[in-house]
This record gives sequence, structure tokens and C-alpha cells, in this order.
Amino acid sequence: MSGSRTPHERILIADDEELVRNMLKAILASARTAVETVPDGEAARERLEAEEFDLVLADLRMPRRTGVERLRWCRESGRTLPFILMSGRADA
Repeated sequence: MSGSRTPHERILIADDEELVRNMLKAILASARTAVETVPDGEAARERLEAEEFDLVLADLRMPRRTGVERLRWCRESGRTLPFILMSGRADA
């Protein structure tokens, strides 16, 4: 069977640290999961408006809108997808 199967799940990772984005993408990527990454909160909004995702992983603190602001925007716009907020800071 070829590797051209369509993914069953789509994950969006929003984090301003490229190393974190790439690490999470490498961990989560599989033949049945499509993972996209964006560097900030506004780019996350743009992707969420353009496509459907099954899960969002978002940094609490990032440029151009925080993860909390993105979660709030999702809920206010009627999106109910799972949203995981994360932080590399102990004081978050």
C-alpha cells in the first residue's frame, strides 16, 4: 500500500521557538497525523480560519497574541476543538 493515505487527524502547533515547534512536530507526526506549525498567535488564527484542525498546541506566551487569546478567540467564534496550552517558563 502506498504512503498516500490521507491523515485522520490534523494538529496545529503555535510556538515562537522554532526548536520547540520542530521537536513537537517530529514527536507527533505519523502516517495518520498531519502536523502544521506556526510561529505566533496571529499566524495560528490565520491557519484556523483557513483549515480545520483536530487539536491545537499553543504556547502561553508568544508574539502577536498569546495562547490564551487564541483559545478565547476559538471559543468566541464557536470552535470547540481541543486546545492544549503549554509553557517553558516556570512562572507561567
